[in-house]
Amino acid sequence: MMMFNRYKLLLIMFIATGSLSSCKKDSDFGVVDENVNGSFSKNSLATVNTAAVNQNLIFGINGHPLDLSPSYRGIGPYTQINLVTSMGMNWYRFDIVAQSSGIVTVPYLFRPIHDAAVASGVNILPVVYPRTLNLNSTEAVAYQAGKLLATNFAKQNGQYFTHYELGNELGIKLVLPGKTGQSQSHFDPAKIKAVAAYLKGMDEGIKATDPGAKTMVDASWLRYGYLKYLETYGVKFDIIAYHWYNNCR
Repeated sequence: MMMFNRYKLLLIMFIATGSLSSCKKDSDFGVVDENVNGSFSKNSLATVNTAAVNQNLIFGINGHPLDLSPSYRGIGPYTQINLVTSMGMNWYRFDIVAQSSGIVTVPYLFRPIHDAAVASGVNILPVVYPRTLNLNSTEAVAYQAGKLLATNFAKQNGQYFTHYELGNELGIKLVLPGKTGQSQSHFDPAKIKAVAAYLKGMDEGIKATDPGAKTMVDASWLRYGYLKYLETYGVKFDIIAYHWYNNCR
């Protein structure tokens, strides 16, 4: 298995609040159809015995509270945060879409969740949605688009976050037919350059604005060739966020 020794790896185990059966479900390239019942019971929540694991591990929950999904109707911000803390966890990861100015598109949903999280000692891990990414862009155009989006996002929201995940599973639709993604050569050469340039811009834009921030990029299933490509390209991410689901493919 490939090692990335130059990076300090932070393992964050997120248990999805929705049903995750495929690595393809949450890709930023498509609309996610959330067919999840919004009700919860005590029997549906497995308590994590954090005392029994290495204290270097950090546990959290993944959700989609800002995408106007019916799954979250009737589940207020404090209820969501209580679900996180009731399982001994203190991180809540979810995707955030921002305007070109960096302002969150649904502040009326974000601020209550943020306030509830702060009150309960829960950290928010934003997945910054790459809304200006164009796979057909040149590297120069993609870099500037990513940098502008991330710079403005950090300017508007840097006070809320310490870590940023840059996009979500962007490597999935870059894999060439019949390939697994285990090698850098398994990806569409033009499109992966555009993505790498965009992420490089995002990383540099965030760190120029929020110097103490840590950035994360992700990959899923056996597509670790994607991470190696980003490393070779010069994307200076700090943390690998590896996604692996049941029946992952």
